[in-house]
Amino acid sequence: MDWHAPVHYPRPQLDLELLRTFVAVVEAGSFTAAGHRIGRSQSTISNQISKLETLTGTRLLVRSKQGVAVTAEGAVLLGYARDLLRIEGDAMAALRLPAGAGKVRLGTQEGLAVTQLPPLLNRFMRLHPAFEIEVVSGMAVDLTEMLRAEQLDLVLMRQRRSDAPPGDGLWREPVLWVGHAQLVQRDDAPLPLVVYPVGCFYRASMLEGLARQGIEHRVIYTAACTASLQAAVLAGLGVSAFAAGTIGEGVPVLGAASGLPALGDVVVRLYRSKKKQNTAAEALAEFIERSLGSNPVGVQAASSRR
Repeated sequence: MDWHAPVHYPRPQLDLELLRTFVAVVEAGSFTAAGHRIGRSQSTISNQISKLETLTGTRLLVRSKQGVAVTAEGAVLLGYARDLLRIEGDAMAALRLPAGAGKVRLGTQEGLAVTQLPPLLNRFMRLHPAFEIEVVSGMAVDLTEMLRAEQLDLVLMRQRRSDAPPGDGLWREPVLWVGHAQLVQRDDAPLPLVVYPVGCFYRASMLEGLARQGIEHRVIYTAACTASLQAAVLAGLGVSAFAAGTIGEGVPVLGAASGLPALGDVVVRLYRSKKKQNTAAEALAEFIERSLGSNPVGVQAASSRR
């Protein structure tokens, strides 16, 4: 019997451009919206998704009148696609930048400083170990003033959508009431509030909303620290409100049945100083925008607790 060498068929390789289109469709919710996001026609988007499905040998998306749904196989690929695109972006950023040292002063609110930023900055510093990052945490009103005074290079912060410039920002998330339900159900006393200091938009949103609905209330606890405020809520001192992504585990979320006014959404934006940016500041700005350009992990989970 004659021996024949095994035939090696080329394995299909994932195309990063097809993966980029796939992720855009999932995040935008439709082929048309994805086309607007990445600058391609709807027919091009459709063709690229078809190519990717042929390449992977499976159905990835299901289209309907409600939009686009991800199949079970598509959900598996989505995680890998995001990882591959992130690695590609990190690699290109590392190659484009000089090895020289630089310093960047980044301002942010406490909620972001203890959630999204630490793992992101860890990745950035592994790529650029010669850079130095100084993080300043504070309220939005103070950070804005420091940026105007050129005391900061970048500011990453949450704002009420009504206060922010037009556009989507990096992501949006709802502001939710938190606290023990029995405090809201009491009719014999004003609603006790746990709030940030004067100047904070969370405080302003709470007071404005309660005043519109004629709900009697009083401030009983004020602190600039999110952890302190949420500890006060857990202890039953009063109710408060936070962006969904900052609500800690175990903090009870009050749903629509509480009768408290809706507080709308906040948008997360990155602002640059008007002065000429140094290499480190511009590199970090691009890295943040690329890494946080969609709803971060944790926001959806917190939102679902309403």
